[in-house]
Amino acid sequence: MKKNKDILIRFSKILVVSFLFSVVLIISLKPFLGVQESCLDTEISLRRVRAVGDISIGIANRISTAIGTYAQQLRKALLPGDKNAVDAANAIIDEINAYKGDLNKLSVGEIKNLAEFKNSPAYLQYKKAITDLVLGGKYVAEIFAAGAASRFGAGPFYGLDFWKTAEKFREQRAGTLGLMNKYLKGEVKLGDITDEQKKELYVTLSALTPEEQKPIAEFLLANGILKIIEEKGEKKKENLDALAKVDRLNILFSSSDLLREVINRIEMAKSIDVFEDGIRGVGLGARQLIELKVELSRLAKENGSNTQNALAKQTVVLHINSEMEGEVKTDLVKHNFYGFNSENIIIIVQPVLPGFNIAASGDITERQGSDKFPGGHGHTTEQLGHKGTAYTLNSNGQEIKLSDSVLEQLVKKGAQIMGTWRINDLTFYVRGKRIDNGTELSALNIDKLAFSLYQIKAQNSNVVVELVDNPEGQKGGLFLRDAATGKQFLLEGINAATKPVKDKLTELTAQVQKQGEKGIPYNAFRLTYNLNALANLLTQQLPNTIRLRGRTNSLYLELVTGDITYFDGANSTGMQNKGELIQDFKAPLNLQLGIEYIRHQDSDPEFREAAQEYTAP
Repeated sequence: MKKNKDILIRFSKILVVSFLFSVVLIISLKPFLGVQESCLDTEISLRRVRAVGDISIGIANRISTAIGTYAQQLRKALLPGDKNAVDAANAIIDEINAYKGDLNKLSVGEIKNLAEFKNSPAYLQYKKAITDLVLGGKYVAEIFAAGAASRFGAGPFYGLDFWKTAEKFREQRAGTLGLMNKYLKGEVKLGDITDEQKKELYVTLSALTPEEQKPIAEFLLANGILKIIEEKGEKKKENLDALAKVDRLNILFSSSDLLREVINRIEMAKSIDVFEDGIRGVGLGARQLIELKVELSRLAKENGSNTQNALAKQTVVLHINSEMEGEVKTDLVKHNFYGFNSENIIIIVQPVLPGFNIAASGDITERQGSDKFPGGHGHTTEQLGHKGTAYTLNSNGQEIKLSDSVLEQLVKKGAQIMGTWRINDLTFYVRGKRIDNGTELSALNIDKLAFSLYQIKAQNSNVVVELVDNPEGQKGGLFLRDAATGKQFLLEGINAATKPVKDKLTELTAQVQKQGEKGIPYNAFRLTYNLNALANLLTQQLPNTIRLRGRTNSLYLELVTGDITYFDGANSTGMQNKGELIQDFKAPLNLQLGIEYIRHQDSDPEFREAAQEYTAP
């Protein structure tokens, strides 16, 4: 380990020296290049280089701790070109990450129903209490916006222009169908169709709804283009993702009958119904902030409070990654922080780092040429408790570094609770959208927040977990109870990939199915925290979980926020708006769902009026 640390320290020093040389060179040439660089900007840049070096060392040490005695077995799998070795390595990693408690002690956790709370005597009391906290600036909105929209080819989710993306997929579908029909008519020869054009057929298929994809996948499976494969000891049907490989598409194109059937099924699919009156030129990050502004203003008006005071007091913690940092800062400054006080938009930048390799000695070293990824949302959750990891911006876009940790800063400001969600959770883009159980969705859902506050105040919970229905019976992100400790916690998918854990979850799923449920409710990644307690909880590190990923099959730390529920003192409780499903916009197959939600947002007159301020040329 000492050798490992020394190597990484030397690497960090080289990085800093190289950067210093670049800075000196730029300063020397500044009169000739017209470059203007403030001392403050240079100091911030240098500080960030040093910080990334320290983080890289820390991650290497945590990966080393996680793999323990498995180092040499994993090392073989990290050598390129051996698919079987990679499969074996993933099986080892599943063992490393697997839940280590007594499986016989597990049962489904107690999940409280929102509808029952709304019919209780406590409802009105806590609804008023949470309203007062929100309007008084004591509720914090935490938005995870570090994800990249790579499957959409559109950069980070923060800046993704939804309707422009939908239009791109609509045009691509039309172009692909046109080209393929020309091929079937003999107007285009197979040799004239490029591999890129063939892949566009896969992209078109991937933008169909899951219901539309399923029969196409089954058809291709029956005709040998997709296959039954064995993965981690289990037989599994390939899905349309396998079509991304050109050799599979070549098989499809070799038969006009098969290709004609696939095209017919695409033409029968629901069209990409782009909302012509949809608001263009606004990224998803801006939509979230504008929606929060609109709903906070509505709440203030409904309760006779001053709207501007409520906006001025609202704090937003925004998690982004280092590759999108410049874009986000420019957007916030250009649009005057979307009506919020710049001092209350706290930015946490999660570094994007290369993967790691295992040297012959067993040391963990950075892998040259590996893809760069963030260390999981759990890593940036840990940053909440670290000093020097966050900043605000002034009106000129200059960074104002927080000397305290984010949590220390929030507690000093008198904030009491914090609600968290992801930028691709569509339920946070709408207000008043009614779902099947009769309840309405909202980005600032006072009923849900009141229920969370009740559990924090009346039941001593420090982490309230919102669960959603699980009609597919998926295994992962499930809310369980350990009879040995009495703890309730989230068992995330990364900890549930081994056969013994899967078997236990199958047993528990069967139990709830006997009670009329389709599956155990699972994590929506909407947590509400008692902020005073969270500051103490995050003095601990989340469990070290790892994964192989990227083109070079490298090791990465993959920390999971839900693992905070394991901590002593979390006193986690579960809540559910029964009948509500997850509504995520992660991949092209969610495009139709996204159209439904973003159309609803753009049909809201108050949102349209607020957004126009930021879309004017």
